[in-house]
Amino acid sequence: MTTGTRVRDLRDWILEEGHSSPDLGSFIGRLGERLVADGVPVYRLTTGIPILHPLIRAETALWIEGQGVSWRQFPQSLVNDRIFTNSPLYHVYTSGRTVRVAVSPTPEPGEFGILADLRADGATDYVAFPLRYSDGSFKSLTMATRRAGGFSADDIALFESILHPVAIVFEVHSQRRSALTLLGTYLGRSTAPRVLAGDIRRGDGEQIEAVIWFSDLRGFTDLSGEFTPRELVDVLDFYFETMTDAVEERGGEVLKFIGDAVLAIFPYANEQEARQAAANALDAAQAAVLNLQDIHDRDCAACASRLSVGISLHVGAVFYGNVGGRERLDFTVVGEAVNIGSRINGLTRDLDVPVLASEDFVEYAPAVFEEMGIYTLRGVRRPQRVFRPAATVPLMAGPMLQNVSSRP
Repeated sequence: MTTGTRVRDLRDWILEEGHSSPDLGSFIGRLGERLVADGVPVYRLTTGIPILHPLIRAETALWIEGQGVSWRQFPQSLVNDRIFTNSPLYHVYTSGRTVRVAVSPTPEPGEFGILADLRADGATDYVAFPLRYSDGSFKSLTMATRRAGGFSADDIALFESILHPVAIVFEVHSQRRSALTLLGTYLGRSTAPRVLAGDIRRGDGEQIEAVIWFSDLRGFTDLSGEFTPRELVDVLDFYFETMTDAVEERGGEVLKFIGDAVLAIFPYANEQEARQAAANALDAAQAAVLNLQDIHDRDCAACASRLSVGISLHVGAVFYGNVGGRERLDFTVVGEAVNIGSRINGLTRDLDVPVLASEDFVEYAPAVFEEMGIYTLRGVRRPQRVFRPAATVPLMAGPMLQNVSSRP
């Protein structure tokens, strides 16, 4: 096979394989295996792809021969860190030039940080190639070998001949990945793939069964005239982080922030899943109440002395999908169950308890509850019996413990 034929075949394979690969990691793994099968002495490939995410600056897919593909994530704080600025990728991104380094047997002054890992792997040569995207920016593909003497001139020429099709594949996959992470940031991890897959018309959606979680931050409005906007944002950020971590770590999904309130769901498909969803939601509520107390150890603690949270838990059928105007939609849940959950949340303030659950929720939850009374809720057809978790909330005194109350 001539060199020209070999290059054409490899370029065609890259475009075909890149199109059919489900993600960039899968493509990198197959590319590494193809190069090895063609006799190229490469043992390590990595991508260098920035993504749109509030916490993550970039993701790297790492392929090592015989070990497969793994993913690494780099935080936003790394942008100006010397670990990044003293890396080949930084120079590729900023200059658009290839960076090639011979891996010496012993460390040398001022060498790139990555060389210590490569040296431990037995690498002899490392090359970071620029991949030019359609917007003019540069991303990177790196390769390393253990062969004595490093890559040959023919190896480098082969690599350079495939950079353009590789860049096309990288850009397609990285744009999809960025779109998914960006949508996930604003819509939620379960909702984002649905929207990206085409659930974008008003009315698109389905009826599901779910635990409905509402949390509301008490005392925040009173602080708005006493503290700076920056201090108030710090309080909100900590509160939202506490709520979302508690929900997502237990299989729920936060759908939206409504002022200083949080709406989340724990979907289920059958009775067994319903019991598990209720257990997870209750555990999340208890963890959120407990973890919110850690705000007193933060810089924004001065704002927090009068803050508390109220969380309501309900179960029921909801419409899960797109609602809104013709060109401005919201992917959320609507239905009577959502309204009941919201109204019960209002009772947490009136009854001065952090967690309240509906009778429907209590039927599924594996816990001991204390009944707080029967209440008529605005916009709800029948009175609702509400409960608090007996083991986690201090007993209230006086009329709060009466069995039946009426509230307009």
